[in-house]
Amino acid sequence: MKNIVLIGFMGSGKTSVGKSVAEKLNMSFIDLDRWIEERETMSIKEIFDRKGEEVFRKIECEAVAEVGNQKNSVIATGGGVVLNPKNLESLKETGLLIHLRVDAQTAYKRTRDHHHRPLLNVPNPLQHIEALLKQRQPFYEVVPNAVETSGRSLRDVVEDVIRIYRSAKGVR
Repeated sequence: MKNIVLIGFMGSGKTSVGKSVAEKLNMSFIDLDRWIEERETMSIKEIFDRKGEEVFRKIECEAVAEVGNQKNSVIATGGGVVLNPKNLESLKETGLLIHLRVDAQTAYKRTRDHHHRPLLNVPNPLQHIEALLKQRQPFYEVVPNAVETSGRSLRDVVEDVIRIYRSAKGVR
């Protein structure tokens, strides 16, 4: 059975949606960032602070290759996983990629109190989110399946993800 791989910007709901989808479909749930933190025995913020974003992206790529080999799992990726096309290719081999779309205002509202996010530790987080989202949008758009999360309930987003998954499997 194929994995479900949730791709999207920070604050798009990958973790919340992923946990709920996994529960409803009786699948395992893997949060790629938490997996990296356990493997590296430090937080994502600590990895960024101590080793830099470039090293983190290399660690992330290795983690994608390992996690992608799991079966019957819902995988919530980090927001920047799309920056390396190799990551998407690897995840696509064993999973159905679904882009959870979010607008900048919603992403900001959902993440503004998340001080563990290294990319938001800047003077104007909303402006930074807008710039990052604009920069990453072309990478997200290559994912053929997408679900809008802004202004929608968790339940509705989860139902859409499950519908896309079942449709891809030929199940109603």
